[in-house]
Amino acid sequence: MIKRLKKYTHYEKGIEKMLNKMDEKIKLWVLRANACDSFENNSAFDALFGDFCKNALGDELKRLEECEKNGKIATNEVLEKNLKYLSLVMGLNDDEKKILEFLICLKSISVLNDIFRDLAVNSFSCFSKIAMILALSKDCVKAALSYRSKLVKSGIIELYKDCSNFDLAHAFDFGFEHFAFIMFENSRLEDMTNESIRQIDYAGIKTTTNVDEILALIAKKPNANILLKNKEICKQVANELGSRLYELVYSSNRFYRRLDAFFAANALLDSKNSVLMIDEIDDIFNEKTPKALIKRILSENTLPTFWVSDECEFSKYFDMVVG
Repeated sequence: MIKRLKKYTHYEKGIEKMLNKMDEKIKLWVLRANACDSFENNSAFDALFGDFCKNALGDELKRLEECEKNGKIATNEVLEKNLKYLSLVMGLNDDEKKILEFLICLKSISVLNDIFRDLAVNSFSCFSKIAMILALSKDCVKAALSYRSKLVKSGIIELYKDCSNFDLAHAFDFGFEHFAFIMFENSRLEDMTNESIRQIDYAGIKTTTNVDEILALIAKKPNANILLKNKEICKQVANELGSRLYELVYSSNRFYRRLDAFFAANALLDSKNSVLMIDEIDDIFNEKTPKALIKRILSENTLPTFWVSDECEFSKYFDMVVG
């Protein structure tokens, strides 16, 4: 099977090792879908199961489901490590993790993409198809991929509003470029956010301000929102905490792009070892921003967050105002 799968993958290096770990999981997903939506005349499906007759496919499905039940279906080690990290940071449950794993593989492994290109979905059937493939309840999948779910709110997964004529692989996308491929690499997950969130170097920062009051607030409230004028104070606090300092990159698309990046930062960065700084906040906090949204922004963060501005008319909503 490894040789037959090679031409259906985007990967060129280490693919044998990846598929040695994932071949049975891939086959299980495909066979579950095939049980309800037959993939006739699908060359990718034939490459996987060309030697199987119809009855043999049913027997193979039963065997693979028994293997899964007994915990004998493996996955790629790097992907599993990154999924565990992401689940820990975001607080994903096992079902959300399974859904994310499937969507990542669907985007990055061409044999899946090629096979499921024949699986048409719409806005209503998309959830039930994924539920069938992963042996989960439809309500579970629908909740995991709703607009208020952790996966969608964080910006990791983007659902198309109108998928009336899409195949399953094109009913969604990832909010970060190359996310599906990064998850198979031994790299920090923060790397995928470089276009919207960047780490700030504060090496050699000198102590110029007494930040004890700020440190005390963060110790009491780890997700404190602090309004200030001086960026150097952010660096000093991060240094005192021994935390990494990240800045939300300014975007010409401004409001929604920055809001997406803000929620993504809070979902993806380690809340115990990261501090977030946001400069030029007038595009987020202004007279056009609904007060309900302002309250949501300042209540749903998990990171200590510094909002840098010379003047902000919504200062009463922050936990502390400095300067």
